[in-house]
Amino acid sequence: MSKKFNILSVILILLVSITITNKTFQNDTFYIIKVGQSILQNGVDMIDHFSIHSIIYPYEHWLYNLFIYLIYYLWGFKGIYISTICLCFILGLAIYFCNIKLTKNQLVSSLVTIIILAFSKPFITARAQLVSYILFVLEIYFIESLLKTGRKKDIIALIFISWLISNIHAAVWPMFIIFFLPYLFTNLICSYKEKSINIKLFKLKITKKAGKLLLGLDHADSVTDKIIFKRYSNIKLLIIALIFSIFIGLFVPNNFQNFTYYFKTSLGVTTNYINEHQPTILWQNPGYLLTLGVVIAYLIFIKIRIHIKDLLMLIGLALMSIFSNRHISLFLIIGSFSIIKLFGDYFSNYAIKTYHILINSIIKPITSTIIILFIFLISFFNYYNNIMPQKYVDEKAYPVKAATFINNNVDKKHMRLYNEYNYGSYLIYRNIKVFIDSRSSLYTKQFNKMDRDIAYDYFTIEDKDNYKKIFKIYKITHALVPKNSIMYKSLKFDINYKIIYKDKYFVLFEKIN
Repeated sequence: MSKKFNILSVILILLVSITITNKTFQNDTFYIIKVGQSILQNGVDMIDHFSIHSIIYPYEHWLYNLFIYLIYYLWGFKGIYISTICLCFILGLAIYFCNIKLTKNQLVSSLVTIIILAFSKPFITARAQLVSYILFVLEIYFIESLLKTGRKKDIIALIFISWLISNIHAAVWPMFIIFFLPYLFTNLICSYKEKSINIKLFKLKITKKAGKLLLGLDHADSVTDKIIFKRYSNIKLLIIALIFSIFIGLFVPNNFQNFTYYFKTSLGVTTNYINEHQPTILWQNPGYLLTLGVVIAYLIFIKIRIHIKDLLMLIGLALMSIFSNRHISLFLIIGSFSIIKLFGDYFSNYAIKTYHILINSIIKPITSTIIILFIFLISFFNYYNNIMPQKYVDEKAYPVKAATFINNNVDKKHMRLYNEYNYGSYLIYRNIKVFIDSRSSLYTKQFNKMDRDIAYDYFTIEDKDNYKKIFKIYKITHALVPKNSIMYKSLKFDINYKIIYKDKYFVLFEKIN
């Protein structure tokens, strides 16, 4: 393993991390700051302090919120921005070094890591998911290590990761359990294959034809000829790790929300309206589509075999990504283990000479310097022209001036404000109670057993002047809306409301009587 190549890869991962991290914050970051502050003041009290409704708040990522608030308290927005770059860098290092440990292939690990980070740009933001990605990468590494070596310390590491995910991002904790399944099913499939008397007959009669139909094979290779069926001898230790990991996941201060949050969200109305909860539209996600296409083409046209575990992992992640946008990042990041192993095996078995030529040429000082300078120039150009001019808060997207007006001129104690989903979190950051914000699941009946589903009322409020009925039910006194919105056009001609503030992007209405 070349230390020079590792140094080169680390530098490139750092440059890519700086390049893909946006300076302008995504809306969740703002409420995360205030929730962290509230935890310091009130603890995890399961009460929502930020909306006009009396509802329960599950604090699904309380530990991350606390972490971000402490950074904000010490270093402000700049500290959060730098911490996001650092977490992105740590994610890149985790993908790279964990894959090297498992595949022993530096070149492929480096190239795939950089490509995956670039494709993951939309997901690199100050949200709890960024820490979850790192923990999931480490989870896969320790699972693989446990199955290979049987070390007890890998079990302890997996249990600790489970606890961290439960407290940092409870909403995705079920994924920690799901990532065990390909390994468990591998042993079940291998056991079935070994015991099946008719497997050879099935292979000869069925898979030869299926191989031609499904994988486009021109020769007599069958599907199973391209799959490695290999059992794990330490599978019992993995089951023990899984049982204890589930148990330790109970140790959370938010009433076991890690067990229910994911499923409650999937049953709520937000899956019909929130983009990241909706099924994936392939052509709108070129990174995912390209990666998936390359993997499929690779399996079809390259003479290489795939381990049944890797096949199960890739199929599972691909299907999850098709069903929901938010799983695309997991396909790219967690799927990297299987993808790097596939490409690494090809280089090791069929392109050894080419591989060594590339490695030897890259680690030469002149070549390394040229590569670093090239990536540095691209990174600097992107940072100087696209990132440096950005502000932490985009005044086109968030009502910065309007929030100042409300804080200075409106009686907030008696105000019941209607606002839009996309900037509710910013209003929370400015100490203004909201109708809704990007904690969308919080406002559904699955989380709060209310007479009405607040999220549904919000998403249907523009249907046939439905706002009049909704405003009356929730006793709305003010409405802050964008100038280009349907709601603005409706309220503008409503005699019961008057404009008390407007700027280039937002308008604040007040109920007259």
